[in-house]
Amino acid sequence: MKHLKIFFILLFSVILLLPLAFFNRQPNYISEIDNRKLAEFPNLDKINSETFTDIYKYINDRIGFREEIIQSYGILNNKLFDILVHPAYIYGQDEYVYFGMYQKNYDEHARQFTKSLKEIKDYVESRGGKFYVLINPEKTSVYTEQLPKGVNYNRTWMQLIEKDLTDYGVNFIDNTEELKKRSSIEQVYNRQYDAGHWNDLGAFYGVNNLLQLIEKDDYRVKPHIKEDFEITQEIKKYLPTSKFQVNESVPVFNLKQPYEDLTKKYDKEIKNALYEKAKISGELTKEGSKLKTLIKEKENLENTLNSNTKTIVSTNAGNISYIVDGYEEKLKTDNFDYLTEDILKSVDIKKGSMLSVSDNKAKIIKDFNTYIACIVPKERLKDIKKGKTLELNINNEYEALSMVEYMKDIDNTRSIIVFSTNKLSTELSKYRKISLGIIWWSEEGLKVSNKAIKKIENQNFVVKNKSGFTELIPIKIIKETEEYSLVAVYSSKLRSKQNSKELIDIPILQEFDEVILNPKVSEDEANVYIRLDLNNGSNTEEAEIK
Repeated sequence: MKHLKIFFILLFSVILLLPLAFFNRQPNYISEIDNRKLAEFPNLDKINSETFTDIYKYINDRIGFREEIIQSYGILNNKLFDILVHPAYIYGQDEYVYFGMYQKNYDEHARQFTKSLKEIKDYVESRGGKFYVLINPEKTSVYTEQLPKGVNYNRTWMQLIEKDLTDYGVNFIDNTEELKKRSSIEQVYNRQYDAGHWNDLGAFYGVNNLLQLIEKDDYRVKPHIKEDFEITQEIKKYLPTSKFQVNESVPVFNLKQPYEDLTKKYDKEIKNALYEKAKISGELTKEGSKLKTLIKEKENLENTLNSNTKTIVSTNAGNISYIVDGYEEKLKTDNFDYLTEDILKSVDIKKGSMLSVSDNKAKIIKDFNTYIACIVPKERLKDIKKGKTLELNINNEYEALSMVEYMKDIDNTRSIIVFSTNKLSTELSKYRKISLGIIWWSEEGLKVSNKAIKKIENQNFVVKNKSGFTELIPIKIIKETEEYSLVAVYSSKLRSKQNSKELIDIPILQEFDEVILNPKVSEDEANVYIRLDLNNGSNTEEAEIK
């Protein structure tokens, strides 16, 4: 008896532990029975009240044998009680099967969807084509009378989508009414097998409805007739992703003369065009989303202002600005000799902060040039002259080509420099002090630590680590700082100085190559390259810097 008890205890323990042993830890797992991605383990960096709920969802979704248990439970309910129990499906009236009921709303996703259709329309029309949208209703929109009792089906969200399409000038046809009419005499959606989508018969009528619309614009397009198809019946035993038995006969349409699918030819081109447009406009970034919100707020404010305005006429032409701070008369631009370090420091505005908008004052900006003054190390100006154009990085947000208008030494180590730019005048009018980066020079090359560069007889080298072996590579320094050098590499074949017919193969340095710091290079190793006289400038064709 004692052994029997131990056996049952062990058996019970095994039964309890088995679901844990077969716990589903696969990331991004799609459950067929749920038709969704299972919950992922939450991020524990920030623990809050929702964290424990997320952990519960994770365990509940991924416990071992979950899908098998759901499947078995559904089969038992079907066999014993003729009840449909499934995470994805529900019974309607007359044993119609639908997807689970939830309220659909006209949200940001829907707005982006209609906007993308407009962009595709614009693209197609720019290529001389015509663009049509076919709206295929879900089963709930056509067989509404068979929905479960108590369900009040609302299709407002689709009506709002169609309003957007109309406003965008997108040609569309909604098949809802056409299929509702057909459904009274024919089964255009399966009763049970497919819970949401039309069957082949419904697709035949729906697509023909579109083809009739296109025919009005292009006589070469003709609707189908049933004789174009080989029509058969197929028995579907179970609901998709389920062992729930239905044994329903469904229509199958196969074209006798298959047509060429041209969409694949242009699919990649269209997707690339839309992606590039979104990238350029900033729609793929958080900043782009924020920008759209700000634009909407701006429109609302403008509408409010326009409803209560009065006209004031100025004798001066220019742009009006309500950003007024009192420095308009103090900071002159006709002559910069008055500028000193004290004057620049006296502009009492926090660095990078935006000026406040005046309630009762305004100013006319007559000049499209914006002037930027700053203090820089004097040594930076040794190669800079008035009139030189440099690129400025402003607030780590904007870049603008600017001209040097004025330079003046403060002391032996520092100077005042004034730039002018006719770019970003609107943006920069909001600021008195900005964060400024000055690009003094620009060259292309590879950035290498000075510790990795070895100089032998006026020739510079680096040593590359290549799979455990080393390669000595000659380089040319373009620009150098205290820590790094910007370098270029020579071509892979050079002629010997002593014998012009002799071609010497040399390795080259590439981006992401690993170089050795403080390399040990002997003169003997370097001689083969030194005798090429790389710095002489002869053999320019072969010794050309890449």
